[in-house]
Amino acid sequence: MLTNPAFKPFRSKPVTRYAYQIAEDDTITQISESSFYISLHDEVVGFKAYEQPVAGDYIVWLKADDIYHCSRDVFHERNLVED
Repeated sequence: MLTNPAFKPFRSKPVTRYAYQIAEDDTITQISESSFYISLHDEVVGFKAYEQPVAGDYIVWLKADDIYHCSRDVFHERNLVED
């Protein structure tokens, strides 16, 4: 329970995220400890991941230099997803 009065509540802004859900037949290549590549529509897209990306997870694009992996569970928890 937060008891320190220095912390004040702030509501988040609604955000629209652009994301790709990893498919079973996608090929993901690890190039360093936390850097990966995936081929999407004849374009190779690099992204960061701190756990192994698997089918069903998402690759989230915020901007050209901020593309990252998000597990399916976390993505569904934080976003409205129509199955």
